[in-house]
Amino acid sequence: MFHQINYTKFSINKFNQIIFVLIILIGSIFNGSNSILLIKLNFLVCITFLIFLLFKKNNLKYFKYKIKKNKYLLSFFLLFILFLTLQIIPIPNKILKIISIHSYEFYSAISLSEYNRISLNINLSISEILNYLNIFLIIVLTDLLFFKKKHINRYLLYFSIIGFFHAFFGVLIFLLGNPDFFLEKVVYYKDSASGFFVNRTNFALFLILTFLISINYILANNSKQILSSTNFKKNYVRIFIIFITIGIICSFSRLGNFYLVMIILYLIFYSFIKKKKKINSLTLFFLIIFLFDILIMGFFFGGDKLLDRFNFFNESLPKISSNFVNENLDSSTQNQLSRYSLIILGIEYFKNFIFFGYGAGSFETVFLFFYKELNGFYANHSHADIIELIGELGIIGFLIVLLIFYKIFQNCLISISSQSNSSMILLIPLIFIFIINGFFDFSLNIPSNQYLFASLMTFSIKKYL
Repeated sequence: MFHQINYTKFSINKFNQIIFVLIILIGSIFNGSNSILLIKLNFLVCITFLIFLLFKKNNLKYFKYKIKKNKYLLSFFLLFILFLTLQIIPIPNKILKIISIHSYEFYSAISLSEYNRISLNINLSISEILNYLNIFLIIVLTDLLFFKKKHINRYLLYFSIIGFFHAFFGVLIFLLGNPDFFLEKVVYYKDSASGFFVNRTNFALFLILTFLISINYILANNSKQILSSTNFKKNYVRIFIIFITIGIICSFSRLGNFYLVMIILYLIFYSFIKKKKKINSLTLFFLIIFLFDILIMGFFFGGDKLLDRFNFFNESLPKISSNFVNENLDSSTQNQLSRYSLIILGIEYFKNFIFFGYGAGSFETVFLFFYKELNGFYANHSHADIIELIGELGIIGFLIVLLIFYKIFQNCLISISSQSNSSMILLIPLIFIFIINGFFDFSLNIPSNQYLFASLMTFSIKKYL
């Protein structure tokens, strides 16, 4: 007479997964955790959460197994942390003068003591060390919490919701004229959506990652035999994808929109290869997104703006934005530092600190000290993650980083060859984003973007039980 009601069991692991997702969500709301204080808070929360999880016997056993299996990768990472630590340890000026003459000149100019450091900014360097440890903790937590195939949908759905959340409020704030609000008192981009992030490209990259996650949810559940509840959730995710797409477009970030179009074209090509029919449900879905992007939004914002928003190669830095201060400068002075010129400066600073670098996170310090035509403004990034990383670490530190990426690349190849993960389709766009962003922007320098990227990479290459 009465139908039995099926209740979904709310397991402890599901509760822990939600905590993990909230850690990334809360940090992303506060300008992507892009501050020394938030990086420290993230570290305390993540390390406490991991210790709590390891009290469970099965988690501890699995953790030890993963450590043993990835011992070489872990060894290279610990060597990297050791190198960063050596950069901030005071050493005699006689030795400093030999291994890093420009660091010696920097400390001689401010006459601190007889013992000084390679790093030009110890506070920023310590913060960067903690941030690298945060990335490691995020990777470990992702691997520890999402270990079964049934967790795949859960992971994808949770982060798709986060993408929708950021896109919805980002577009809403943009339509309201980007007013100052309680989380952010200064908005640098009045004519584009930057959401809870200060920088529009940082916002766009975060949405790009959630766009990939949402698309992967659709692909992972592209079957006629899936549960009706999953079909219901798919409809919601499709709506999330539309909002995320609008958020990326409204950011008017050339790099973000370039990523969006390239990923859509990649997915259309994938749907051709995956299905026997050239025109199938997947192809139509991706074509609709593409046409929505090109035609509808192009008509709304204008054809010139439509084409201009993909030209990230010639994108100049915003006048007196998050990278510059002193609004009294004339337009010629403001335009002295373009994206290209900052990259060239990054290369020059690398040459000056070629072996041991100038310290993790210390680009803005080396810029303030060595840039001869300062004129009252500064740049806090070189607008090229890879160039900045080489400058911070020098040849020796960067070689250690290459060893880490070599082992990660090996794991990617093993995952692809074993075909044990339905999310491997994410690998190609993720690698594409990493390379392009490494040479043309610094948005992967933002902690929340790093955490989500690292988590997504881990998720896409791991084996599931």
